[in-house]
Amino acid sequence: MVKIALDVVRISAIVAGNVKKNNIFEPWRFFIGMKTKGIMPTWKAYSVFIEELCKASKTNEAFRLLTEMSASSKLNATRGMYHLVISCFTRNGEFEKVRMLEQQLRSFRFSHLDSKQVSEFVENQSFDDELEVSDQNTYEESDVEEICRILSTKSGNLLQEELKICSSKFSFTPALVEAILRRSWRHGCAALQFFFWVGNQASYTHTTETYNMAIKIAGSGKDFEHMRNLYREMKRRRCSITPNTWTIMISRYGKAGLTEIALKTFKEMKAEGYQPNGSTFKYLIVFLCRKKGQKIDESIKIFQEMLHSGYLPDKEMADIYLSSLCESGKIKAARTAVKSLCKRGFQSQLGFSLLTKSLCRAGRVEDALIFVDEMENHGYKANKHVYTSIIHALLIKGKLEEALEKVEAMKRDGLGHTVHVDTSLIVHFCKEKKIEKAVEIFDKMREKGCKPTVITFSALIRGFMNMGMFLEAWNLFYRMKIKGPFPDFLTYSMFVNLLCKAGCSEDAAMLLQDMLENGVIPSSINFNTVYYGLNREVHKGLRSKRRIKDRGEREPENSEQASARWGKPSRPLVAFLWTQSSNRGRLGLRELHLLLISPNYNCERAPLSVNFPKLFSSLVWNGNK
Repeated sequence: MVKIALDVVRISAIVAGNVKKNNIFEPWRFFIGMKTKGIMPTWKAYSVFIEELCKASKTNEAFRLLTEMSASSKLNATRGMYHLVISCFTRNGEFEKVRMLEQQLRSFRFSHLDSKQVSEFVENQSFDDELEVSDQNTYEESDVEEICRILSTKSGNLLQEELKICSSKFSFTPALVEAILRRSWRHGCAALQFFFWVGNQASYTHTTETYNMAIKIAGSGKDFEHMRNLYREMKRRRCSITPNTWTIMISRYGKAGLTEIALKTFKEMKAEGYQPNGSTFKYLIVFLCRKKGQKIDESIKIFQEMLHSGYLPDKEMADIYLSSLCESGKIKAARTAVKSLCKRGFQSQLGFSLLTKSLCRAGRVEDALIFVDEMENHGYKANKHVYTSIIHALLIKGKLEEALEKVEAMKRDGLGHTVHVDTSLIVHFCKEKKIEKAVEIFDKMREKGCKPTVITFSALIRGFMNMGMFLEAWNLFYRMKIKGPFPDFLTYSMFVNLLCKAGCSEDAAMLLQDMLENGVIPSSINFNTVYYGLNREVHKGLRSKRRIKDRGEREPENSEQASARWGKPSRPLVAFLWTQSSNRGRLGLRELHLLLISPNYNCERAPLSVNFPKLFSSLVWNGNK
């Protein structure tokens, strides 16, 4: 038998072929064997291995190789390789590693391949038909921004005309198209129109990554028929279908609450011969545990299958899974799950903390206390996370004395107060309308150097509003804006609801304007809350005006006087209201009402097509038609 000496090219081909078959052990053996035999892996070998690992969703192995490659002074990791691994981690939701890679990317200075690497790359093209390496060219950011601008402003025939002009200006590559689709996913119809248009260009062919992005966009818009057609088109054109393709479809069905179809797709995936990866299991289990389309028994089966396949959940997924089990009353299943995880290498202390937190979240404080005692008997001490969960649950139950005993136990164990414990106490005292106690804890936090969080401030604002202390609530809110932490969407929404409930809907309307000016986008629920609040107050104002007129008393402040306090509405608010209006761009009654709550409204900003007299006749503002 003639023995064929393995060189770097043949070993690279063997490595790629094994990875495609989802076999990682053999490729690692060959790759390590190269070094022991004195054959140093080349730039091409690394790039092929990294790409095939990414296609097989083995992102951790790809990350390890990329790190090894970057550490070598003789090898040059390109930006394309970094972007490939970053995109894989982003799809899997591992944002910590994404930030780490982006930091490395910023710190490295990339040079062009030297002549030796270029010649080596050209010579090794003999097996590139089987091992397609993704386009290593780095696209211009200005090209992406230009196309995204067109997709966000044009539609229909106008979009087609603009794209025809672009065909002569830009050279479309799969990397550029994927970046455009990723950036413009919010404009779903236009993005998919661009996808089909660029697919018909003679010099361009879609790749697995571009198809996956198009499938994700169609699924995000709940156009599931279109999503399925794209998958069939991939099969028809013999484009490589990966586990990520199936994962995207399963996650889109799950997010829409169609868990029955998601499970059917999962079974279809396995029937087609594709092995689910960690992301597939994670998304399916998370969506099966959600309230919408919840299927706890199925999630238990999938979870066990995931463990038998060698995958461990991350902290987020384990938290969601255990919480759903506890809320459904399946305490035994939750305990079994934690034991199984710990046997397979999951951190025991973390599993202990997550189960305690899940039991407390489900309102089963007694079960949580029993579990903590059992774990302490096995040598595990309660940490600050366990104490915080128990204290919070006890305060929700109204058991203040027991909660304070746990606070003292924390001190005895040398853990001390945490911001979460203090926040829980503030929430409790505000709920009990003991605002002085809440303020006292808040002041002590600042004295100890413990920085209050957004949740702490929000709880205290809610407490002030419930006590009718509006000035104190506004002062605290403005303190957040000046000194931080800056109010987030939940803080704004909470404040808007409380203001409307207190009969200050005009102030709440100005808060919507403030949200926009600070880059926080209000939701439709925020607008509805203000709208109905204004309606209530307008009718109350009309009744009070009639009573005042009968008594001959002085009228309260009108809209003109209020304008001196608040001023004109900003252009961002007006623009946002136009875009939120219904009937394909026509200004609706609700949006006009919201627009008119700001005094000195400039009617010249409104479209000429709006029939103002007719709409004014149906609106009442401060008693004036």
